[in-house]
Amino acid sequence: MLEILKPIEIVMSYIFYYVHDFLTLVGFNAGSGIAWIFSIVLLTILIRVCILPVFIKTIYSTRKMQAIQPQIQAIKKKYKNKKDQASREALSRETMALYKKERVNPFGSCLPLLLQAPFFLALYRTLNSVKEVSEGAPSIGKIDKNIAKQIENSSFFSLNLSDTFYGISNISEKIILVFLVLVICLIIFISQKVVTQKNVPLATKDNPMYKTQKMMIYIFPIITVFPCLILPIGILIYMLTTNIWTLLQGIWQIYFIPTPDSEAAISKEERTKKKSAQKIVNLSSEEFEKYNKPDVLKAQRKQPNKKGKQK
Repeated sequence: MLEILKPIEIVMSYIFYYVHDFLTLVGFNAGSGIAWIFSIVLLTILIRVCILPVFIKTIYSTRKMQAIQPQIQAIKKKYKNKKDQASREALSRETMALYKKERVNPFGSCLPLLLQAPFFLALYRTLNSVKEVSEGAPSIGKIDKNIAKQIENSSFFSLNLSDTFYGISNISEKIILVFLVLVICLIIFISQKVVTQKNVPLATKDNPMYKTQKMMIYIFPIITVFPCLILPIGILIYMLTTNIWTLLQGIWQIYFIPTPDSEAAISKEERTKKKSAQKIVNLSSEEFEKYNKPDVLKAQRKQPNKKGKQK
């Protein structure tokens, strides 16, 4: 089944190779070395930049989903005690009709993850095959035996890019790898905590689903530890980069386009009020008098239209 990723692997190998060429062009040493590590970082950033428009679209899709929740709950309540096939079909039909009417994609929030997954798997298969290619296995796109040897011999804190926790015996190297995994899990924890606590509507915090999400903040990073121990260092560098990006992206979101009625939205509103007040304070005496002139104030205030008295 993973053979369908072969074209993506080949494309990724070419991008990976030419990103490395660009780095050597700007001053990094050719061959084995730090350039291949930075190639993984830049390749990861490139992937995340490409799916950034989808991420922004997902934000607005999620907001629409939150806005129609009362209507969805009303439909569910309508068929709450009806277990027959016709009622289930009616529930599904009315829910889908609501999604269509409001132009909401119920799976919109999953799109960035779904788009990223093939690239992650292709990069995983590419980096995981580097050792085999360096030993004579068939080339992967632009990565032939010589290139694979360069990547294989590139080290990150004395660890080769294809090394895994169970594939190394040196205790100090194992400690470095475990530390890297813990840093990844910590970033995942902070990222989820920031978004879950500050960027959800206050009204939903009494919802059982929110309590489950809050619990997953602590569970998911722990679960992540075990798969990371079987992944090569190259993939861990990818995960470190993409999770730092996710954290910064979450901070940007809650600062500039927070979810309405969330803690982040309230903070943004307070910042806006402070800026407006600061502008007034910083006005010169002439500007302040001009700002407070009756004709300016009248222009700013919209007087209600009064209907003429009927005689």
